[in-house]
Amino acid sequence: MYSFLNPNKNTRNSAILFFLLLSFSIGLTNIASGQQWGYVIFKDKGLHDNTFQHNFSAAAIERRFLQNIEWDERDVPVSEEYISLVEAYSDSTFGTSRWLNAAVVRAKENNWNFISKLPCVQEIELLQEYSLLSAEWPVTLSDSSSMPTSETMGAQNQIDLMQPKEFISRELFGKNTIIAVFDAGFTNADKADHLSHLFKNNQIAAKKDFLNKTDDVYSHSIHGTEVLTFLAGKNDSVQFGLATEATYLLARVTPNMGFFRFLNDVQWIQALEWADEKGASLVNSSLSFTNQLYERRDLNGRTCKISIAANTAMDKGILVVNAAGNELQNDWEIIGAPADAERILTVGSVDPKTGYISSFSSVGPTSDGRLKPDVCAPGELLYPEDGEYKRIQGTSFASPLVCGFAACVRQLHPEWNTEKIWSEIRKSGSLFPYFDYAHGFGIPKAKYFFSEEKEKPNAYSVQFSEIDTLNCNNLLTIYRTDGCEIEENYSSPVAFIQFVKATGEVFKYNVSRPLNKILASIPADEFKGCKLRVVYDRHFFEIPIPQQ
Repeated sequence: MYSFLNPNKNTRNSAILFFLLLSFSIGLTNIASGQQWGYVIFKDKGLHDNTFQHNFSAAAIERRFLQNIEWDERDVPVSEEYISLVEAYSDSTFGTSRWLNAAVVRAKENNWNFISKLPCVQEIELLQEYSLLSAEWPVTLSDSSSMPTSETMGAQNQIDLMQPKEFISRELFGKNTIIAVFDAGFTNADKADHLSHLFKNNQIAAKKDFLNKTDDVYSHSIHGTEVLTFLAGKNDSVQFGLATEATYLLARVTPNMGFFRFLNDVQWIQALEWADEKGASLVNSSLSFTNQLYERRDLNGRTCKISIAANTAMDKGILVVNAAGNELQNDWEIIGAPADAERILTVGSVDPKTGYISSFSSVGPTSDGRLKPDVCAPGELLYPEDGEYKRIQGTSFASPLVCGFAACVRQLHPEWNTEKIWSEIRKSGSLFPYFDYAHGFGIPKAKYFFSEEKEKPNAYSVQFSEIDTLNCNNLLTIYRTDGCEIEENYSSPVAFIQFVKATGEVFKYNVSRPLNKILASIPADEFKGCKLRVVYDRHFFEIPIPQQ
């Protein structure tokens, strides 16, 4: 597979990267140089044979065989002949994607016209000029001061909402599952006591720095080490992640500072294709790209190339688990890419003490109105550091918990294909079949996979007789009556409330604690034909709203 930099120019890699960083610092632009970056998308893969299958590991071939996945054109590398034709008109080649059948190149404006007219080229997509973009990922948001070791009890219980003991008691730790982890770096992961078993037992199968083209990933950022902890970390007293016996691929795919849009797109996608070749069946990506790369309207699961690739992974038997992002208190607010992809597990964060959405966790829906996030998990956690604990927060850490959960499910049901695992984890959510755009289907529960009745919520029919439409601001207030008696106290669960149009579209939702007599308010001119859905302690209500 082609590298991001033309393999014929490997000796210039370091110089080019240095030049790119320097260009940012002094504010150079592509316009000034008369050059522009863009995707060149080819019509086909040209002449090829089945020798491309040699690029795939035995684990990758086995994954396809077990899930009855056919080889297709997306498995074939981009044509070397086509790349050579494009390079004749371009200054630099920064990489290719076999799934997108595309190359990313830099060329002068008049040369782009020649490239677009090549017989092998289907279309070109020019990228925006140099910009000071920040490739942000969900990060530690809370006070990270060290906590005393007396917090061990809290660390032991912090993932209990997912019922991990159901897996642990059955010795399900993600064995025989290959998980790829994409992040900004894994500083000192090879020296962390709580990850030492991964190195002792040779559970790190491969690693790659997609920025520097080396296999040294144990630097640049502690973020990836924190993420890996909540996948595989353990010590004598605490199991931090659920997949402690899985095999791992570590990929550094994004820098710690601003960089080009194309670099983030292509490197993430190329890492995913690398993980495919190495045999991964799960990918954890605690990365979220928002306004530094895209506009809100792009978040429809079909526009962002990262999201297109994430959806393609499902076709290849790979489940991508991605953090929703930490934008709730920012202007952006909604999930980032590739969290908008439909056929992945997008994970929001909840407070492990309450099960209620964290104050930072990005929400849905997607720009085309689909449910996201899919599920949620604790994202306000205690992290081991130098014999003590520090508090960290972010959907970055909720995502690996769910990815580890998925590895345990895969070990329990090796006969299930990836789509079945994706579907069943969503169904295991604490709120299913209810959902909202903050919690998705809720927190995955391990008991679901060991219960014959799958813990289906009870259905109740509730009548409402009291309606007040005279509130200020013309709000219709809906009251609970004696038909729905629920004991209320401080420790009782939150109530999840949702308004649904006759078409099934959810257009308003909120959360209430405790569930008092007033359920919700809605503009009086919007309630006609609506139903009110309420979930309280896994009791599911769907109530027609009485007409005036």
